[in-house]
Amino acid sequence: MISSYVITRSLLALAHGFFCIYTPAGKRPFPVIVYFHGGGWVIADKDVYDGGARGLSKAAQAIVLSVDYRRAPEKNSMPC
Repeated sequence: MISSYVITRSLLALAHGFFCIYTPAGKRPFPVIVYFHGGGWVIADKDVYDGGARGLSKAAQAIVLSVDYRRAPEKNSMPC
C-alpha cells in the first residue's frame, strides 16, 4: 500500500537570490540538505530541477533548500 505523500514548496527571496524550501510531511525535526542544481550557470533554473529536489526531500525525509543562482550573461561584456 502506498501512502499519500506531500512536499510543501516555499519560495524565499534574499538579497542575492532565490531559494526554494521543500519540506516533507511527517514528524519533525528533519535534517536539512542544501541542493545546488546542475545547470552549470548556463542552462536551466530551479523550476527545471524541481522534481529532483522534491524526490530528494521525499527519499531522505529531509528539508531541501534548493539554491537558484543566475545564469551567466549571454554576451561577454568585457572587451577582448
